Amino acid sequence: MSWPASLRITAIASSSLLEMNKLTKLNLNSAVIKHTIAGLLLALGLLTTGTGRASAFSIKATLTADNNYGLYYGEADGSGLTFVGRNERGDSHIPDTTLPVPPSPCSGAEWSCPEAWEFDMDADYIYVVAWDDESIESWIGEFETPEGLLLSNASDWEYTIGGANPGANGDLPSLTDVTAEIANGSWATPRSFGSNGSSLWGTIPDISGSAEFIWSKNANNSNYVVFRTAVNTRVPEPSVVFGLLAFGAYGAASQIIKRKRQ
Repeated sequence: MSWPASLRITAIASSSLLEMNKLTKLNLNSAVIKHTIAGLLLALGLLTTGTGRASAFSIKATLTADNNYGLYYGEADGSGLTFVGRNERGDSHIPDTTLPVPPSPCSGAEWSCPEAWEFDMDADYIYVVAWDDESIESWIGEFETPEGLLLSNASDWEYTIGGANPGANGDLPSLTDVTAEIANGSWATPRSFGSNGSSLWGTIPDISGSAEFIWSKNANNSNYVVFRTAVNTRVPEPSVVFGLLAFGAYGAASQIIKRKRQ
């Protein structure tokens, strides 16, 4: 079983604090304690600031848009932007990929039926690029992350206006264009049209009732819109943490040897 990052950090920090407590009970000179605690404090400082992602982690996403979207992940400046998938073209329920869609049987317009995606990512942000065929626009979704369920809403997400609307059956904008929009974006808080089941889009199956239909402040803009949210799963590399702990232990050991030789 893979522990969430917060639990792994808590376990390591608790173990480190326990070792520090033991040291205070030893009848050693101050140099021993100073060397050991220095290593422990360096490790704990690293834990609180974060140094890198230990490994890729799995995301399960279920989402839909009125009318089109593309799903991506990448960094805050757009670097490493990676395409995951998009919804179907036109009024049908056959997506551009071989994944089954939707997760549960449903009927209606193409936006009534969400797509389900499962992918591994090693970046800080999830991105959704969306646009509309006709009038009022929105998208909704849920994302299962190692830290819990992440929902579309007006508090966890932000947006920037992108380039020209690709149209009803248009292709997604290129990765180069989306990356540039992200890098130069003016990010703002989206507008919420209400939760799943309580808005003009009705209820979308397989998505939490607490998820919200969101869009930019202008519900009828003629551009595509880039949405993003941060995924908090950054943890320190175990090799670095234990290396610092070893540094503290080495300092203590050297002082003990020196003391015995005296």
